[in-house]
Amino acid sequence: MYKTIRLKVQLLVLLALGCLSLLIGSQGVGAVSTTNEKESIEAAPTLLIQSQTQGIEPTWRAVVRHRFVTINRSALEADRFSAALFDDYTPQIVKDSRRSLVEAIGPGAGPGFIWKGHIDRVPGSSVTVIVNPRAVTAMIQVPHSNHVYELMYAGNGENEVHVLYDVDRGLVQQSHGQGGSNQELPETPKNYAKPGGEALDCLDEPCTSIIDVLGVYTPRVYGQFGRNEDAIRNAWSMAIDWSNIAHYNSEINVRLQLAHIYKTPGYVETNINQDLNRIAYHDTYMEEVFQMQQLYHADLTQLAGFGYWAGKAQIGGEFSIVDAGSLADGYLPTHEWGHNEGCGHARNDPIAAGIRPWAWGYYRDGYFTDIMSQGCNGCVGTQNFSNPLVTWCCDAQGNHLPMGIAYDPTIPPSQDQSADCAATFKEYGPAIAARR
Repeated sequence: MYKTIRLKVQLLVLLALGCLSLLIGSQGVGAVSTTNEKESIEAAPTLLIQSQTQGIEPTWRAVVRHRFVTINRSALEADRFSAALFDDYTPQIVKDSRRSLVEAIGPGAGPGFIWKGHIDRVPGSSVTVIVNPRAVTAMIQVPHSNHVYELMYAGNGENEVHVLYDVDRGLVQQSHGQGGSNQELPETPKNYAKPGGEALDCLDEPCTSIIDVLGVYTPRVYGQFGRNEDAIRNAWSMAIDWSNIAHYNSEINVRLQLAHIYKTPGYVETNINQDLNRIAYHDTYMEEVFQMQQLYHADLTQLAGFGYWAGKAQIGGEFSIVDAGSLADGYLPTHEWGHNEGCGHARNDPIAAGIRPWAWGYYRDGYFTDIMSQGCNGCVGTQNFSNPLVTWCCDAQGNHLPMGIAYDPTIPPSQDQSADCAATFKEYGPAIAARR
């Protein structure tokens, strides 16, 4: 009997020791994992460093808060970095890809690269960083939020001071408007794909239309940028880069380039509607702009003013207008150029139809929104124009969702839901590029 009891006690002791060993081992592994994870986080280089030098203060209404920083460019050589956005948020950013600007945009892009990634452990997040010798621009998007974190050059020359914005896109949407086109749509160029057709092809070579942009700014903007024309040029160049990435992401073989920037002598802003009309119809206030268009062969002209809430553009026309504080942001100038290239907002958005039945922006509630759409609930913003041949990853089941709807001529207009800005740009881009 005692022998039996002793055996049972021994078995219980061995069982308890085994459980304790497993528990300790489990805790030990967990501790090691946590320590390694902590060390990895601590080892990740920091991209943003608080700047003691101030730059250009934002005037754009959509900016909720901001701070000035300098850039640790070496952080972008790592597979992950830490980004202290504001006091309450310092995410870890993980690299997905890195490509040269030449590879992504074309031979005229110059030196630099595009770094793409996501916020660690935040599904649906998106981070795009564009780096060139002039400056760094970045967009950090968090799912299910109207807020976007944006980094741009702040106009301090060799000091390379940048400004980090917390932008509320809802405020942009509330204040945005468009003007009408000032010209008829040209004939559709030959050899270009129709909606739902094959990729662009001309003489067995990819067709790339180069659209020259003239940037016009006012004396108040000149003062806003510290009377530094190079800073203004850099900001507009960053907007061009951002727009070209959006065209590339959307598989659109159209590119923009900055032809020239010009300060209007003595012009003082009135309001966004009147100023757009004055520059578009060669009003006596800015009649010299017409000569600048001819001199620099500009296909599109964008006016940057001081104190506008957002932007406005002629759909299918030559002219657009933006708040100068949004220039290097990229999003707003690109949105307005998208209108110039013929695309409207999404179908359920107020006003602004495009020049073709399929020339609409596109979004999916709860998932994503493109550059041209204004309203979307719980969406991740993307650096894309609508294109049904490009997909967004992913829904809860891991499915890739098309970023547009192809045009079907058999569907009655009253039932048509097509959204394909990419097809519109491919069609209309060569006509724009051939203006001058």
